[in-house]
Amino acid sequence: MSYFHNVGDFDGLFSVEIRHKGFFCGSGSNKAYMDYEVDWFDYCQSDTWSNLWIDDFLLQLSHDRANSKMDVHWCQPDKSF
Repeated sequence: MSYFHNVGDFDGLFSVEIRHKGFFCGSGSNKAYMDYEVDWFDYCQSDTWSNLWIDDFLLQLSHDRANSKMDVHWCQPDKSF
């Protein structure tokens, strides 16, 4: 879950929080992602943002989505899944 705080005017830059190396536990609405690591990528530009950035960030974290079974889920600010 990411927490965003609005401070001043939006300058087009934002941060991405990636939770990885964890596992899902439970079922249905009681499912939770547990025992994960958190990494942040700051200064992302909204005018050039695409899903390709996620793949690049994951490679920097030693995850190769092209050669592994990996699902990526994301939430918009103040949302959860």
